[in-house]
Amino acid sequence: SKKVDSKIKSFFHKILIKILIYYCDNLIFLGKGEFKEAHKYTDNSELLHFLPFCIDTSFWVTKKEIAARDKIIFIGNDGNRDYEKAIKIAGALDDINFTFITNNIEDSNFLPKNIKLIKGHWNKSILTDKEIKNYYEEARISIIPLIESLQPSGQSVALQSMSMNIPVFITKTNGFWDNNSFLDEENIILVEDNSIENWTSQLRSTFDNYEKLNKLSINGKELINQKFDIRNFYNDLKHIIF
Repeated sequence: SKKVDSKIKSFFHKILIKILIYYCDNLIFLGKGEFKEAHKYTDNSELLHFLPFCIDTSFWVTKKEIAARDKIIFIGNDGNRDYEKAIKIAGALDDINFTFITNNIEDSNFLPKNIKLIKGHWNKSILTDKEIKNYYEEARISIIPLIESLQPSGQSVALQSMSMNIPVFITKTNGFWDNNSFLDEENIILVEDNSIENWTSQLRSTFDNYEKLNKLSINGKELINQKFDIRNFYNDLKHIIF
């Protein structure tokens, strides 16, 4: 998924990928975008495996109804998150409270007053999973604005949110991990028009539409339980290894 800015770099980039693939027994991809792209570099498709990212659905669970939640949540630290857009979305919806959990936005007086900024990073143990789960329980919607990339991004947050019965709005990128399972307006909202106006319009029309929210919540939760539980990942990985 790495972009290169010259023909010479692109040439050596492709050579390096082919060498790495040649010496691998198995290559596992968490997103279908990269999985499909990898087929351009080898005729041996048997060593390429798509293994969807999964979560512990027995932990990411809640009994709190959507109507009892009153916030929109944004979580993330990777380079493909569109932090500037997330801030602008919140600023345009100034009558709705937002919770941002990230290390990539500085605490500033210039942030809209409806944003509660919490420093958090999964790899630095700033917040425990239990603490993050508590913030999820306050959220009616989870948003994941992204920068266009072939690399999958936002998987863990999307799956955790859906497992917690929270409808997800996410930018539709070329790196989106599974277009077969995740269906727009059925179990997720895939935002193709990535403009601020479209984001705010869709969020505004959905935030108090409990019929739509409940449909997305129920269908999303069912999908995660069926296909994206960590036990499925374990069984598929064991099959590949052994």
